[in-house]
Amino acid sequence: RFLIWITVFNNMMRVVPVLLALLVVAHHAQADGAQDMSMIKDTMINYYKECKAQINPTKEDVAKVKECGFFCSKPTQCLVACMLEKCGMISGNEMATANMKSMIESMMSDDKEAEKMAKEETEKCEKAVKASKVTEKCGVAVEMTRCWIDWMAKQ
Repeated sequence: RFLIWITVFNNMMRVVPVLLALLVVAHHAQADGAQDMSMIKDTMINYYKECKAQINPTKEDVAKVKECGFFCSKPTQCLVACMLEKCGMISGNEMATANMKSMIESMMSDDKEAEKMAKEETEKCEKAVKASKVTEKCGVAVEMTRCWIDWMAKQ
């Protein structure tokens, strides 16, 4: 079931930030003993609702997501940043690289080649984010996600 979710989201590149967050939520849910996709879905929905209340994007901002993804407006960029922060992928105004690598390790421990590749890509994305000289959380989310989109497109 989880792989079906990944495939669906992977084919919809505009929602890659959601895919990244979903992977992390799934990891945490499994660590907490959750076997049920509905629990993972509920966690994602709660993160979205909490972040939406915090960021308060307009209806127009949210409607634009269907057209051009989460990067269309600053509020939706910040919505993604909030969700990634809740998932432990962003800390403050930078990527939480060590945390991400730890999650990769536990999620991919049965496939060392994939684990190594994902860790290397995480390091590359961290360098790309730093090279972009973006210093605020919303911009970090955009740069980090773009890096992952580029990598996933090559796979």
